[in-house]
Amino acid sequence: MTEHKCRKCSVQLTRTNWPKYKEDNYSYICTPCCNLQARKSYEGKNGLHQKRLKKYGISIEQYLEMYSNQEGKCAICNIKPNIRVLDVDHNHATGKVRGLLCRRCNMSIGRFEDNAMLLRNAASYIERTDGDGQIG
Repeated sequence: MTEHKCRKCSVQLTRTNWPKYKEDNYSYICTPCCNLQARKSYEGKNGLHQKRLKKYGISIEQYLEMYSNQEGKCAICNIKPNIRVLDVDHNHATGKVRGLLCRRCNMSIGRFEDNAMLLRNAASYIERTDGDGQIG
């Protein structure tokens, strides 16, 4: 496997250490640099993340405490995202912050419009099918 030089840190790494966007389209920076760049943009003084936190009425310190309590993992799937920081999950009716979720779990809850009954129905549907869409 060939090695490529990161344009940010100048380290030579195999392509397994690079973010892949499409089949043969890799980032010009390695995964560690990509992760660092994402964190800096979210944690910076005027970063996107800080603006989002203000929207939910929590400080960076509160976010970091929640992040630490969850060990950097999504509160639903318990997976630590590779590049993205965790999204702030909140009740859309009350605005109350519930926890931190990965993008996939956060969007899934949003698609079910925060309706616990619909989520239970979806879980029940999955449990009663064989995974091939056939009942029983």
